[in-house]
Amino acid sequence: AYMLGAEGHLAQVRGQWEVAQKWFEQALEMTQGTRASGAEGRAQGYLADNYLHENNSSYAVRLLREALPKLNMSGDIE
Repeated sequence: AYMLGAEGHLAQVRGQWEVAQKWFEQALEMTQGTRASGAEGRAQGYLADNYLHENNSSYAVRLLREALPKLNMSGDIE
């Protein structure tokens, strides 16, 4: 899941926002139902960035609200 997120982040840097979203969605799907809360939170945070780029701030806020407790519990501070 972390590698999928990294691929998505690279796509963002390249300006390939649709490609990035697919990578992040795959990462999020992979983590759901597992105990990888840090990876799940990170995928949600990256997806939120994509949705902010698309001017969909309401969904981005929802993703971030879900992501922050997961990231906090896991100690993931990137």
